[in-house]
Amino acid sequence: MDLVQGRMKSCLLSALVLAGVGILAAGYYLRVNTIEVKMSRKRMKYILPNGIQSLVLTVKDVQDVQSFVFFVGYPRSGHSVLASMMDAHPNAILAHEFNLFPKLDSNHSLRSDRMSLYKALYKNSYKQSTQGWRSMNPAFQSKGYGLTLNNSLSWQGRYRRLRVIGDKSGGITARLYRSHGRRFTTLYKQLSELVKVPIKVIHVVRNPYDMLATRLLYKFSDVKREKAHYTPYHPLNNPSNVTKAMMSLYSEAEAVLNMTKALQLDILEVHNVDFIRNPKEEMGNVCKFIGLQCSSGYLNMVARSTFNDLSITRRSVLWSDEARHFMKTKMLLLPFFKRYSYESSY
Repeated sequence: MDLVQGRMKSCLLSALVLAGVGILAAGYYLRVNTIEVKMSRKRMKYILPNGIQSLVLTVKDVQDVQSFVFFVGYPRSGHSVLASMMDAHPNAILAHEFNLFPKLDSNHSLRSDRMSLYKALYKNSYKQSTQGWRSMNPAFQSKGYGLTLNNSLSWQGRYRRLRVIGDKSGGITARLYRSHGRRFTTLYKQLSELVKVPIKVIHVVRNPYDMLATRLLYKFSDVKREKAHYTPYHPLNNPSNVTKAMMSLYSEAEAVLNMTKALQLDILEVHNVDFIRNPKEEMGNVCKFIGLQCSSGYLNMVARSTFNDLSITRRSVLWSDEARHFMKTKMLLLPFFKRYSYESSY
């Protein structure tokens, strides 16, 4: 009996030793692979596929830039996806929410040194394509951000020859002009003198009812970056927040209108519904506007990555009579909203 118990203890001890060795080996393997992944990420800065420039901007790169781009607009308009697709062009770098004008306001080197500004925009684009909204995260891909570095046709976060550079911070840009128009005008003039190339502005527009509804559905969601589960049969009933969001959107839209006139912006209006229905044609118009040549492969990639259907959320929010009256007599009279209504199919 003692012999059997001794053998059992010996076997148990051996099993524990083997388990410990296995755990240590697994830990070592994970650590080595984690280090290797980190090292691989570092090497990406220097070892890139054939034909791709180093992730370090040169004086020639800066001199090759032919136009500078920024966005004006509103949250939930669809401008983030458009900018993501523009960043996937081999000759363009479009940062995501770099907050161009606030950064220019707070950072003297960015508004006085073109190289510093372009490097900062490039760093944002690269980071977004590897870690941020434009990364491989499935949640972001499902929202239309699936043009990643692993796609051989996509050039997010990198470039072949830099021709266009800029930033997508549409809502912040409109709000800054609304609250500090004089300061914004000064910053715009400084930017124009700094970049020394034509400045092109993109204004993405969506049905204002849907922009407002989507904004509210995200605001009242319990899950971050997901819409709340309200439906036409169980709509969100929150009149005070509907009014608040409505007034905010109206003031942003007025700011875009006033900014365009006061600064004589070279601006392209892109309607989200048109882009979803005809992505190749609309992206071709965008490329022509900013001075890029678009290959058929690039346009096909854009078409494959575009949402298949319009997101119509307006019926998931309850609109009071006062809100409907304001939308009809104020919001929909703005020139870029005139084609829309609550009853329209888009």
